[in-house]
Amino acid sequence: MATMTPNQIKKTFARARAAQEAGQFADAVKGYQRILKARPQLAEVHFNLGVILTRQGRAAEAAAAFEQALKLKPLEPAIWLEYLRLASLHPRLENLKALLKRADGIKGLGPNLTYFQALASADDPKRSAALFREAINAGIKIPRAHIRLGELLAKRGETDMALAEFDAAIDLDTNDDLALSKKAELLRSTGETDAAIETIERAITAAPQEGAHYKTYTSIAKVAPDDPIIADMKRLLRRKSKSDRSLGHLGHALAKAMEDTGQHDQVFEYLRMATGSIKSRFPFDANIERASIETIRQLHQDMRDDVGSFEKKPRAVFVTGLPRSGTTLVEQIISSHTDVVGGGELGLLGPHMTQTLDLKDAPFEERLASLRQAGEAYRSDLEVRFPDAPVVTDKSITTFTLLGLIATALPDCRIILVRRDPRDNALSIFKNHFEEGKHRYSNDLGDIGTFIRLAEDQIAFWREHRPESFMEIRYEDLVEDLEPVARQLVSYAGLEWQDACLNFHQNKRRVDTLSSEQVRRPLYSSSVGAWKRYEADMKPFIDRYLELGGTLPE
Repeated sequence: MATMTPNQIKKTFARARAAQEAGQFADAVKGYQRILKARPQLAEVHFNLGVILTRQGRAAEAAAAFEQALKLKPLEPAIWLEYLRLASLHPRLENLKALLKRADGIKGLGPNLTYFQALASADDPKRSAALFREAINAGIKIPRAHIRLGELLAKRGETDMALAEFDAAIDLDTNDDLALSKKAELLRSTGETDAAIETIERAITAAPQEGAHYKTYTSIAKVAPDDPIIADMKRLLRRKSKSDRSLGHLGHALAKAMEDTGQHDQVFEYLRMATGSIKSRFPFDANIERASIETIRQLHQDMRDDVGSFEKKPRAVFVTGLPRSGTTLVEQIISSHTDVVGGGELGLLGPHMTQTLDLKDAPFEERLASLRQAGEAYRSDLEVRFPDAPVVTDKSITTFTLLGLIATALPDCRIILVRRDPRDNALSIFKNHFEEGKHRYSNDLGDIGTFIRLAEDQIAFWREHRPESFMEIRYEDLVEDLEPVARQLVSYAGLEWQDACLNFHQNKRRVDTLSSEQVRRPLYSSSVGAWKRYEADMKPFIDRYLELGGTLPE
């Protein structure tokens, strides 16, 4: 074991602390490690080493350092707080929950404990929001607390309160790029484009190395040829390693910029780079999709005669179809009616339906009862979220996979299925950056072909077995002649016609999907046939689609 005098330890510790404060972490780590070789029982050194390792993203080493510190000082609240902060960065909530159990009874944690409990309750949004509010009211001054609360409020549709939380986070730290980006995204969803652009520009200034901010910027603004952000993105791209998680965002942002500026020959170069990066981390398994579809079809057996009544005015109108097929436009048209509230992608029915899907081997009566219970639970959720709305639209896009089961669970609902030329649909899917881990097929043109064919087969199944349970429209028909199709949509929803449905772009409701900018403009047809510009690049999709039995429009 190395030897150091108490005076040497004191001086080395002081230099290491100074290096740590200056952000010179490598020097600080060397100093702390030198001390620990001589005096491994110094809890404060293990603690500071853990803090640095956390900042460097070396989670396993940081956890080991905190464990050593706790062995020496098991009741020290500062150690527990930093260790909890480390655990809160891990995507698995179980890690944080387990550490919170160990921290139970430790004095001196104050409202920080409530804050970490709120983070650990992410799987229970209502409880999580309440705990964040409790922590904030108790005096916690952490921007992330306001950001997370703002996100929860935004999901509940409480836009003004969500914006207030993002602003509170920014007040605590004017350079908090996450708060700025969340605020920009929310402003975009409400149609406040100029304010959204200004806010995301502030986020880019605060964190110019974060690729996600450029993706948000290009999704809001139409990039001009002389926009300096193009050169900034290219410089940043050259500095990124192939394993950098922000490559997906940056590649999609540059692809959008190339399209905006007419440099179409470069669009797919950046798209392939972006989607390849994402696919390496989130591969697509078509067998999982096939198994899910088969389970749904099995559950549908023997339920054909249990559709129920078809009331004149439904409580819920589902708008469904593949991503980027035109569902947001259809919802915008219907929700422009004064009797309708546009709910967006509510995601309320899925959790209730999961219980039914788990009963594929149960007796028919049990499965049917479960479906009915799912429908009642969904109605209750709508009453809580939209107590005064006569009709609510729900644009949870993958509803089409469950179409027949939903018609059984909610016989008074309406289901509108939107179809689009598969080539345009595939191109739009490939060009857009979805939340990572979701829509895994979207990062490979061949996988998109597989997924679209699976979707078409499932739609054909419902067309054969439950044709009366849904209305089917083509996006191209809607674009070509808006009024007659819009009138059919409104009538099918059980509503009297209103001319406001033709002026859907004036609808001020929040739109959280990738199409939020498009539906705030009058109807345009430039996206019809857009695939032709990239016909050679689209070959992997077309080949796979045709190989699996797809039929392309003339």
